Amino acid sequence: MVTLEGLARRVVWRPACPTPRLALPRFRTAEMMLGDSRRAAGWEAAMAPVSRTIAGFAGANSTAGSRMAMFSTPRFEVVQARTFEPRRATSPVVIAASHDSGKEVESPVAKFLIGGGVTVFFEAFAGGHFLEFLKIAKQTSTDSYATIARRITAEKGLMGTLDGFMPWGLLQCLVKGAVFSFGQAQAMALLHDNTVLGSQATMVLTGGIGGFVQGVVMSPLLLLKTRVMTDSSFRKSASAWQSTKASTAIGMRVIQAEGVGGLFKGMGVFASKRFLDWTTRFAFVELVQDLVKGRDTKKKLSNSTKLMCSLAGGCLSALATIPVDVTVSIIQDATKAGQKVSFVSIYKEQLSKGIPAMLQMSTRGLMARVAHVAMTTMLMKTVTSNVYDLIYRR
Repeated sequence: MVTLEGLARRVVWRPACPTPRLALPRFRTAEMMLGDSRRAAGWEAAMAPVSRTIAGFAGANSTAGSRMAMFSTPRFEVVQARTFEPRRATSPVVIAASHDSGKEVESPVAKFLIGGGVTVFFEAFAGGHFLEFLKIAKQTSTDSYATIARRITAEKGLMGTLDGFMPWGLLQCLVKGAVFSFGQAQAMALLHDNTVLGSQATMVLTGGIGGFVQGVVMSPLLLLKTRVMTDSSFRKSASAWQSTKASTAIGMRVIQAEGVGGLFKGMGVFASKRFLDWTTRFAFVELVQDLVKGRDTKKKLSNSTKLMCSLAGGCLSALATIPVDVTVSIIQDATKAGQKVSFVSIYKEQLSKGIPAMLQMSTRGLMARVAHVAMTTMLMKTVTSNVYDLIYRR
């Protein structure tokens, strides 16, 4: 004989239509989440008759009703809340949950645009291009910073500090910030769920990957800009338009004299350098942040503290990678046009002059590089994420 209590047990423990549990993928677009919500509403409508039947049984038999309420109702509500509640889309591109802090991974396309805009502002209006100009000129000569600055501004005044910025410096700004931000964010989206690396190691590795992508794309532009900066003919008086035309023409001169491959001179060294640059920058920033947190590893740092940690990490990275940076400038120097120059040959030549000479060569432009790298690290590591949060996570 089938009792009402036995029927209640069957409804709870052996349902004819078990509660669905959807294995949702990590990445959800707004359209996909809307579909989840509609499917949830459809399931609720389909289950409405069953719910009314159970409610009727509950009214007829208090014991069975209490058991059904205890087992079925809370279970269904928990599954529904966990499975079907849509997540709010906070950026224009697919986003996934971060593996370490619950913070959403940043959109690569949005970071591409933000990184490009922030870098152009820094290079053109905040002295970034001039700092790099001083660094490259110092690394390819033995003149003092004061002598280099006078030479740059002697004929054109302050406009001379922008030699090489149009068009190659501007393109490099867009590429440097935008491509790095895209490469780093895309690497984070791919690696955020890995079980091998911890959160900090993953962050450092994605920084290096972003730097490598940046180096491959940026190498020809840096070569052309370096040629302009190290060519004495560009220091003569000329209007901004004339300087831009001459800078543009140098690209054709390189192709005619050295072939298309001339544009990619030093790319391997440069891309490897960029990987090393950004790996060490992210690593040192994480190290400085850990030192600031002390034993309280869960402490949240303020934006101003993060900015200072980024500056300090950038300084340490510049000190660690200055020899490779000097080598790239020498390889791409205008006086080395058409010559086969390698990392090994440069240091072999310097070593023949003695260790002091090699050390002096490998640390040229240190002050300008430290200042430029510290500012760049602060922008790419902290400022771009702050701008992203301001726009999409308000």
